[in-house]
Amino acid sequence: MKITVPFLTAMLFFSLFVNISSTANPHLQLNASEEPNGEHTGCFVQFADGTVKQFTTLKLVTKMFKTPHLLANDSVIIYGPELKAYQNEEGYAVSQSVFGKFKKTYVAKSVLPGFAVRVVKGYLNIFSIKYYNGQNVTEKLFIQQPDAAAITPYTPEMLETLLKENSDALALLSTENKTLTGTKKILAAVELFNSSKLLTKN
Repeated sequence: MKITVPFLTAMLFFSLFVNISSTANPHLQLNASEEPNGEHTGCFVQFADGTVKQFTTLKLVTKMFKTPHLLANDSVIIYGPELKAYQNEEGYAVSQSVFGKFKKTYVAKSVLPGFAVRVVKGYLNIFSIKYYNGQNVTEKLFIQQPDAAAITPYTPEMLETLLKENSDALALLSTENKTLTGTKKILAAVELFNSSKLLTKN
């Protein structure tokens, strides 16, 4: 089999992604210094009316027998229905109310119930929703394309179309490997695609 330079590049990125994934939670891609729109950094909440308020600390509270909520500056309680989005040290999360007809989830783990966490940030944004399907907690991915407010459900066909201009990302997406499977493979391919867009821009 002839080994091409693009394929070798894709495999190198694959090995780097596997090493990173083995030591870090792939769902904690953001830190408090990143921003959703280029204007707001650190910990903040965006209310349903679009108003943004920043805080020094913003913690998710999911104690038993209590409604999950955010605790800002150790004193201000904020509930999910009040918000459109928020960002803390765990990352940037957006309300599923912007996802159209997708059924709201009620599993509170790393984000407020009814929110999706952004797991890849860049030219293409990828959001993750975890929910209970009656037997297990499963995951569904959503894609936000550049300059688009809409966040749409991931499909293999859609992603292949979006990545078609990058042969390395497509090669990674179609690579069969026991270590990089399912969601990890999708995220790695999108990360590679976003990196190439950043290099082109610079």
